[in-house]
Amino acid sequence: MICRNCNRDAGNSSFCPYCGAPMRSKYCPRCGVPLPPDGRACYSCGWRDTAPGAERAVSQPAPEVNSGDKGLVSGKREEPRDDLPKSLQKRSGAQTLLCLISGIAVLAVMGVTLYLMLMGNLFSVGGEVIDPLTGAAAEGGSFGLLTHFNAIKDFAIGLATSIPQAAQNMDLVTLGREVSSAVIMVMYALASVIVSIATLVAVIRFIVGMARGRYFNMAKFAALDLAAVGLIWMGARFGYFSDSVGAGSGTLVCLLIAAAALAVCLVSNLVFAGRNIAKVGSVLKLITNAGIFACAAVCFLAFPFRISEAYNGNGSEAFVGSLDLIVSALNGEPERSVSLIGMIAAIGLLVFTLKYLFTLPFYMSKTASRLARTFKFDGYRDKGFMFRSIELIVGAVPFVALGIIYLRGANSAPSTQFVFFIVAVVATFVFAVINRLCMNRDQL
Repeated sequence: MICRNCNRDAGNSSFCPYCGAPMRSKYCPRCGVPLPPDGRACYSCGWRDTAPGAERAVSQPAPEVNSGDKGLVSGKREEPRDDLPKSLQKRSGAQTLLCLISGIAVLAVMGVTLYLMLMGNLFSVGGEVIDPLTGAAAEGGSFGLLTHFNAIKDFAIGLATSIPQAAQNMDLVTLGREVSSAVIMVMYALASVIVSIATLVAVIRFIVGMARGRYFNMAKFAALDLAAVGLIWMGARFGYFSDSVGAGSGTLVCLLIAAAALAVCLVSNLVFAGRNIAKVGSVLKLITNAGIFACAAVCFLAFPFRISEAYNGNGSEAFVGSLDLIVSALNGEPERSVSLIGMIAAIGLLVFTLKYLFTLPFYMSKTASRLARTFKFDGYRDKGFMFRSIELIVGAVPFVALGIIYLRGANSAPSTQFVFFIVAVVATFVFAVINRLCMNRDQL
């Protein structure tokens, strides 16, 4: 027998004559990895000797190893082992191709997104690039963090005087545009930092993953890219520049290609799973994950910046709409009126809207990442979405209540976006409950 400690031939001795190591040890009943003498858990597959009647680690002699194989250590073989979790098995040539295609797709998407953020063309209206600092056509035909760094810096410095001055002069239109531009720039800077760091880590992860020879999935990085672009999308829709992220804008393009990269990761994950996913628990888990993501996407895309059907302006009704109401009232030409209670509710809606600007993109990206990695092949116990769905529905209750108060104060019907948001929040919770019930049962 070969000693597991020094790899020398110890013969049939109970202890190695060279290093004194015992030649009889406990092994994991699931994957065969040697355990410490008092070990009750396996570091390789996660087996635990805790449940009554569970499999017990057995003490047995070390396996006979030919002299030509003295360099091999137990648990490491040249041929694939079917008894190991899939995440620990060496990938095949086809699986390597899947990892290569999905990894390159994610890196390409992140590279395009980072380029557009730094060099410009995220904002456009009617084929013309817009400068979100002024709302006019961008100088040089593009607007990016690097190409317009000095302009952005001067704008940030000037906010300290322009906003108080506009408020003092009751110039609410100028105040609204300044605040709108400030929100976009904050989102823009935050998104650029996220994508820059994520791209660097993704390159390292791809290289290490290909070198290790095991299956890996880069959906997390594509989801981060989706969340970062979603920040810009939400920030622009909040104020006076919502049209700048519409059709033809770089922001919309980045959202679509990030979603495409996640779809590639999902397909790769499902192909790697193969026929093993044809189990009731696995199918239910996939369907519920897809349902949760679909609801999160509806909450994100149809977020009720427009609360009432009577509002036909751009941007958030709680911000831009309220400013327009005040301006029209000061000018003596109110197009529509809202009661005092309704205006107080609008202030509350504004606070929640600012909160959702940051949370919804990451909630959607989290659900997208989990969908694309539904089957991780390593025996993990999924925690599901119960806590996050409860957190979402708890946060939505006061938002919806304030919305109803505002609608009564404005004597208007709710908008389609408002109704969709309520339905999507409730549906997210329902899918999360089903996901929790079927989770970790009859799965890979």
